[in-house]
Amino acid sequence: MRAGLDVLIVDDEPRVCEFVRDALSGCRVIESHSGPHALDLIRSADFDVVLLDLKMPGWGGLEVLRALAGDGAVPAVVILTGYGDLDSAVAAMRLGARDYLRKPIGVDSLRQAVLSAAGGGRRGGPSVLPEPPALAGDVAADAPGLLGADPKIRAVRGLVEEVAPTTATVLITGETGTGKELVAGMIHRGSPRAAGPFVVVDCPSVPVSLFESEVFGHERGAFTGAVSARRGKLEDADRGSLFLDEVGELTLDVQPKLLRFLQERRVARIGRGRAVQVDVRVIAASNRDLRAMVSQGTFRADLFHRLDVVPVELPPLRERQGDIPLLVTHFVARFCRALGVAPKAVPPECLGWLVEYAWPGNVRELENVIQRACILSRGATLTPDALPARLSGGRTPDALDADRAESLATVDRRHVLDVLRREGGNISRAARILGIHRATLYRRLLALGLRPERVLDRASG
Repeated sequence: MRAGLDVLIVDDEPRVCEFVRDALSGCRVIESHSGPHALDLIRSADFDVVLLDLKMPGWGGLEVLRALAGDGAVPAVVILTGYGDLDSAVAAMRLGARDYLRKPIGVDSLRQAVLSAAGGGRRGGPSVLPEPPALAGDVAADAPGLLGADPKIRAVRGLVEEVAPTTATVLITGETGTGKELVAGMIHRGSPRAAGPFVVVDCPSVPVSLFESEVFGHERGAFTGAVSARRGKLEDADRGSLFLDEVGELTLDVQPKLLRFLQERRVARIGRGRAVQVDVRVIAASNRDLRAMVSQGTFRADLFHRLDVVPVELPPLRERQGDIPLLVTHFVARFCRALGVAPKAVPPECLGWLVEYAWPGNVRELENVIQRACILSRGATLTPDALPARLSGGRTPDALDADRAESLATVDRRHVLDVLRREGGNISRAARILGIHRATLYRRLLALGLRPERVLDRASG
């Protein structure tokens, strides 16, 4: 395992390059301020990760990626942008980018994106980055960030970066498998408590009769079987963070005990009358609708309002299908690395199945499917028979790929026309919104069967 990474930052703003150099302390960071110069560097050197600005004078990030794709060797690229539209993000990922970060960039998001990209890179990057003191802690440094370029995920990352440095209680909601514990860990790592413990209480697994002992602790002899004193989870989390996973599973019998702690921030073990002050940040999560539970009388309103200081809602994977190729790339690289083999290629027909499936188990289900496929696929490519039959819906790979190709062309055409309509047929403004150059948009219009000189009539029709 190397002590650092070789990182190329390509950005025409010196302050951004300086920020990256400071944030990636311990890495060897090389700067480039233009696309053509960066292309020469990438072709002549071997970088673990390339941080590539999307918008620069002359050649931007997409032009550099297209040139690298033409070479047949795209390194581990993370796109940086201050514009952040989904179209350019998807275009970058189709050209081989590993991740997509919106400016202003948070230190934690940057480091996690670099780590993830390096882990799936050509050179097999380290499993951890050298941690500056502010980011050290009990949560593993190689824990993945919240990957994705979808606006909803970018909004979650932005909210996490804003709330992490505070002491506010956070309530994370979302379906099972959307990454609630992952987000809780990100909040902890981005906080001044990062050097302290991150303690998890899995609420559904704690019996009601043992909840108070588990969370608050007990003294020796406090009850039958208490042969020794025991610290509770709240004391364990002192000067750190306590994550209450699936807090909606707590019964009405134990909810008042948690409410009392949130009001007083004091802990009294069972069998000890004296309460002690603890410094704990509480992060809670639930896959249930707590507001509805309050209306139904199964969750206390006062406890809900104590927990719901800063709500963070995670979208299901089916609402951000554009992120699936990025997630697949990340998981394939991770599991192949664990198996000691080179990352396997994902053929278009398999990717089509993965993108179109509804994923009721969300990212966790996708992760499990990719792990299974990496284990069962012999050779350098994921094979269709290594994927669960439920993904294909009974269709053959060729039929699915043909259906998907037709639908993507239709969606692409509609999206281009919608943007042009909103911009009154102005090619330059539409190209800027789409994240491409004017000439590139002209070529796309021709490929879609649209004559650029008549596009205003078609866009307004």
